[in-house]
Amino acid sequence: MDLILGVDGGQSSTIALLADETGLVLGVGHGGPANHIHEPGGVQRMENSLRDAVHSAFASAGLPLQRVASACFGMTGGMELATDLAPRFVQADALTVHHDVVTALAGASRGGPGVILISGTGAIAYGQTIDGRTAKVDGAGYLFGDEGGGYWIGVRALNAFARAVD
Repeated sequence: MDLILGVDGGQSSTIALLADETGLVLGVGHGGPANHIHEPGGVQRMENSLRDAVHSAFASAGLPLQRVASACFGMTGGMELATDLAPRFVQADALTVHHDVVTALAGASRGGPGVILISGTGAIAYGQTIDGRTAKVDGAGYLFGDEGGGYWIGVRALNAFARAVD
C-alpha cells in the first residue's frame, strides 16, 4: 500500500493527514505553530511542530513511522527551511514544499484552475489559469499587508477601542 502524506504548517497550528493511494484518510496528526522562524527558538519550534504532526498522523493510523510514496508540505512561510527540515523526519519517494496558498488552491480545485482566498491570521489571494499562469495578491505579513486577516482586524479593533476611550 502506497502512503501519501499532506502537511499544513500554519501560523496557529500544524495538521498532517496520512492517506492511502485511493485518498482514504488513515490518520490525522496535530502539531503546534510553524511560524516566526526568525524569533529565538523559531527554527526548533517549526521542526517540532512538523515532526509532531507527522508522527501523530502515523500513530492515529495505527502505523509505524515508515517511508511514504509522496509527501507534500504547505507552509505559511519558511518554505526553504521546511525543505531542509522535512527529510529529518519524513522518508518519501517524492517530497515537495509549497506555500500553503498553492496547496489550498490545489485541494479546492482538485488541481485545476481557480482562485483561492485565505483569510486567517493573515490574508492572501492566489489564482491559476488553465494554461498554468499564476498571480498572488498580498500575503506580505502583518507588518506590510494582510489586510482582512485576523491580526489586521484585531489591531483595527484595538485602535478603535483606544480612540473611543480617549
